[in-house]
Amino acid sequence: MLQAEKITFINQRQALCLSVSNQAEIPPALEALQLPVPCPVIVWIGGAGSMAPQYAEPVSQVAHSVAQIAQESKAIIVDGATDGGVIAVLGQVYAQSGYTFPLVGVVAKQLVFWSNVPGKQRVSLVSKFRKAIASLLVGSAGRPWHLDPHHTHFFLVPGNHWGAESAWISDIATQIAGDHPSVTILSNTRVGGICVQDVDHSLEANRPIIVIAGTGGWADELASEPPQSKLWEIVSVDDRESIRNTVLEHLAQ
Repeated sequence: MLQAEKITFINQRQALCLSVSNQAEIPPALEALQLPVPCPVIVWIGGAGSMAPQYAEPVSQVAHSVAQIAQESKAIIVDGATDGGVIAVLGQVYAQSGYTFPLVGVVAKQLVFWSNVPGKQRVSLVSKFRKAIASLLVGSAGRPWHLDPHHTHFFLVPGNHWGAESAWISDIATQIAGDHPSVTILSNTRVGGICVQDVDHSLEANRPIIVIAGTGGWADELASEPPQSKLWEIVSVDDRESIRNTVLEHLAQ
C-alpha cells in the first residue's frame, strides 16, 4: 500500500510527497495523497531555469490569472515541481494569494532535494542524501534543484535526468482529470528545451495547449509561426481577459 510522506520546508509550509515506480501506481497514489479527483486540470509548463528580467512581470501576471482560475474552478494545477523559473513564480503567487487548490509537482526523484525543519532549522539526513546522489547523477549536465516550497503535493517519479518527468506529468494530469477537461499552458521556455517533450505528451493526450505570446523563448517563436492544429491556441500576455476566457472555455468543455 502506498503511503504519503509529509515534508516540512524552511518556510514551515508542509506538503504530501509520494514516490511511484510505474503508471499502475498513479491511481492509488492519488488516493494516498488525498487529492479530490476527478476534477479539471491545468498543466503549467515553461522554463525551470533562470528567467530574463523583462519576462518576470509578464509571467507573474499570467500565473496570477491561471491560479485565480484554478481556485474558482476547483481545478488542480500540475507542473514540474522545482523552485525555479515559471514553476517558482506560480508557487509564489499561490502562497501570496492564499489559494487552497492543490498545486501538484511531478519530478524525477533523484534530481531534487528539500530542506526539512521540524523544529530548529536543520536539513534532514534524507535531504542531504538526495542532494549528494543528485549531484553525482547530474554531473556536468546540470544541477539538482530544491522542490518548490509552496506546492501542496509532490509525485517523485523514476529517473536521473531532466525530462524523465515529462510523460509522468501528462499521465498524472490525465488520471486526475478523469472525465473532466484539462488544458496545458506554455510560457517562457527556451527553444528546444524539455518543454518540447512536455508539449508532445500533451498533444498525445489530446490536451489543448495555450501558448502565451510575449513571455519569451519558444512561446514567442510558436506565436510567430503558429502550429496548424486545432489543439493549439496563441494568446498575448498583455490580454489578460483573453487568457482568462480561453482557459475557462477549455475547462468548461
